[in-house]
Amino acid sequence: MTTGRTAFSLGSALVVCGAIVTGGTAASFASAPPGACDDNDPVKVGVSVPLTGPIASYGDTFVPAIELAIEQANTGTIPAYPGSSGILGRCLELIVKDDAGDPTQAAQVVRQLVYENEVDFVVGPSSSSTVGGSLDIVNNEGVIQFVPAGLDAAGDDPETYPYTFVPAVTINRLAPTWVDYLQELGSERPALLVINFQLGLESRDAIINNDLFEVAAVEVVEPGTTDMTAAMQRLQDADPDAMLVLATGADLIAALHAREALRMTDLPAISFIGTATQGVLDAVGEAGLENVYAGQAIKSCTRTGEDGPPRGELCAAFHAALKEFVGEDPLTLNLANASLAYDATIPMIIAANEANSLDPDDVKAWLEANPVEAIVGTLQFSPESHLGVLPEYLTMVLAASQSDGVLTASS
Repeated sequence: MTTGRTAFSLGSALVVCGAIVTGGTAASFASAPPGACDDNDPVKVGVSVPLTGPIASYGDTFVPAIELAIEQANTGTIPAYPGSSGILGRCLELIVKDDAGDPTQAAQVVRQLVYENEVDFVVGPSSSSTVGGSLDIVNNEGVIQFVPAGLDAAGDDPETYPYTFVPAVTINRLAPTWVDYLQELGSERPALLVINFQLGLESRDAIINNDLFEVAAVEVVEPGTTDMTAAMQRLQDADPDAMLVLATGADLIAALHAREALRMTDLPAISFIGTATQGVLDAVGEAGLENVYAGQAIKSCTRTGEDGPPRGELCAAFHAALKEFVGEDPLTLNLANASLAYDATIPMIIAANEANSLDPDDVKAWLEANPVEAIVGTLQFSPESHLGVLPEYLTMVLAASQSDGVLTASS
């Protein structure tokens, strides 16, 4: 996907001023529009995102959203902050690198961004399993980091990680929405299929460590298991009244195939927001997503009926801008996921401008003292917590309901 600007190869990363050009590991550069901001001495924003590997769909969604945020900043057209011109009049330059969704590679990417590219800000890594290795790097070097992924530890401990902010859904915020929805469904004995990775295990623990219902059974499956029929059969034998499928990517698709093969589609199933994507729908069909609900959707980016724009004013503006930016109508990208990346980019731009400084301590102090209007809602960080998303900002959605990028809330 290109933005239509002139570009030339630079190496192993995507390097852009005012725009991103993606395509494997190619690299590009493009100038910002004349007069919008000064691109002779740009502010560097490094992005760690999966462009390849099992969760490359996240990168496919996140990159255009970040690109749009940067273009709006450089041209003074951020809806929540109109009139800005980059940061302190300097254009923003993106350096985007592929972490392949791998924790080791993600740490290497962030290390390169910080030490070799000398970025001023870091966005990402973009999955909870890849964030951990980046935290010491950015915080030891004093680089402001915004994480569009749900790792509670990254935002729960500002004393250890003072420069990391999480304007995204975390397990501690997500689990209550799952528990509430299980109760709404009348579930008393849910069963859990869990992939053995950090997000899956943390989600499992958050669900089973409550006294609101009895867990019928738990099956932990290794990543990359292509046939999950045996594990799903054991869950079925436990006679649950609902299921949680704590899996992503190819593992999620394998689990949904096993569920359908065992004719368990009459049993309500809950999973992550990545379930509600066109890729999953294409892989399993509408029958495979029958009675499947996805969690952690940004409420303002959902609709209440079968059709129509997102209900939030800022998300509606983002929806229209993203469609024009990527040249899609209807939009095929998952708007809820795209909004996470956008919300991980805009607040740092606002904070640096309002603090009138690129010094990380000044930016940090401003963020801890001031609310930021974002697509998800009002982000309020503090010296005690760098987690910005509240449970009431989230909702469950019908997994097969995406139309024009927008999902339908299930209740």
